[in-house]
Amino acid sequence: MFLKSKFKFNNIVKAGSIRKIVIVLIALSSCASLYSNSYASSVEIMPAQGPGEATIPQVDDLYGILNNPDFDNQNTIPSSIGEDPEFVKRRNAILSGSDQDIISIALESGGNNTRLINLMKRAQNGGEYTIACYGGSISYGAMLGHEYERFGEIVLEWFRANFPRAHFKYVNSGMGASNTEMGCYRIERDLLIYKPDFVIVDFAVNTSNVEDVYGTYSTILYKILNSAKKPAVCAINFTYAYKNGEGYYPAPNVPSSGLLRAQTYFNIPTINYHKYVWTKIMAGEIRWPDFNADYIHPNKFGHNIAGSLLKAYLQCLLPNDQVEVAQVPEINYDWLVATSKFMEVGYITNEDSTVSYNENMKASSNLDCYHRGWEFKEGGDGELVFSAPNQKRVGFIILFTPNARGYLQVDSTDQGQTMYINSEESDVLKLFYTNLSGEHFKLTTHLSSGSFKIFGICINYGEQ
Repeated sequence: MFLKSKFKFNNIVKAGSIRKIVIVLIALSSCASLYSNSYASSVEIMPAQGPGEATIPQVDDLYGILNNPDFDNQNTIPSSIGEDPEFVKRRNAILSGSDQDIISIALESGGNNTRLINLMKRAQNGGEYTIACYGGSISYGAMLGHEYERFGEIVLEWFRANFPRAHFKYVNSGMGASNTEMGCYRIERDLLIYKPDFVIVDFAVNTSNVEDVYGTYSTILYKILNSAKKPAVCAINFTYAYKNGEGYYPAPNVPSSGLLRAQTYFNIPTINYHKYVWTKIMAGEIRWPDFNADYIHPNKFGHNIAGSLLKAYLQCLLPNDQVEVAQVPEINYDWLVATSKFMEVGYITNEDSTVSYNENMKASSNLDCYHRGWEFKEGGDGELVFSAPNQKRVGFIILFTPNARGYLQVDSTDQGQTMYINSEESDVLKLFYTNLSGEHFKLTTHLSSGSFKIFGICINYGEQ
């Protein structure tokens, strides 16, 4: 189900070059009259590998996917020889982000864009600003050859080009397989600590194993919107595919109704990548392998499509002499509709000096949100000790290696309670809850083979 957006066309656009005129006219000719219902650098390098994902290949081939071991031969883009020229033209327009339908299809909701417009007005005069992406492996850039190919970096360059007086820093807070529930625990350490001015939220493909998508996603939006700088927020809803004998088809319930409901409740500007690409696939203008490295992760062309969708929307909001943005008071986000069970949480990482561990548990290097936990290597017994006063629930975000056999033992040392985490329960990143009372805990390893990583310890202080 997709929300409808009504919009008018802008008639006059001034630009400094023919190229800018063409780009702006394309965006504005399709864009909503977003003003009429408005409310008012350094780049971090991604690590070479993320949990649960293939090593990001360094590729030189045209489409950036031919060396990807997860991509079968049927999915490679064939030679253009013999292809219909009209199909090639339409496909190239979509891959390059110059498709004229880009906004009319993809704009789920113009939402409350006052914060975005005001950010742009401030940036015209200079200043320092932080742009961040928060989500899963797509935000992180899994299976891309270079960090600058990520859709977040593409948006960053748009801001730098349009506001040359300002300085923009980029923070990537994507973590592969991180769903909205994990996102509630991670949000302070992995995102809000950087005090962002603009956040692009991406969790649409990471909701299938979450009991309460609406409540957890609402918590994320609420905390971002009410954080230190009251940042602008924009959501982008990605997609993934299934495949049968007839070809690729969209996974059901993506984006989920709970996700869309939360985006509507908080009136968030929302770009529906899912709707756009499947509309183009069904029309025969593009094929799934053209812009994806596997069944979920976009290749560099998929990221370019996502970046172009976001840029086209942002282009519509550029302050200009023809449009005055009405100064409407901020919405009072008195959020009581969704569950509040994830509002009072903590997230323990290796940055906390109160955590102790033995020589068989190694603290990861703190490059980003992937590397704030602990790694256990094969051989010996690992031990991790920490405290969580006043906790209502304790959990661990863990990734076992495929060959891991055995279990982890978690003891509540002051209550004499024990719980076991079986390594065979998951071969992807997963949040394991212990449901142990007390405030002092010890985790010990009992593995006959394999290893694991702990990315963070989740503490819930308010769950009912």
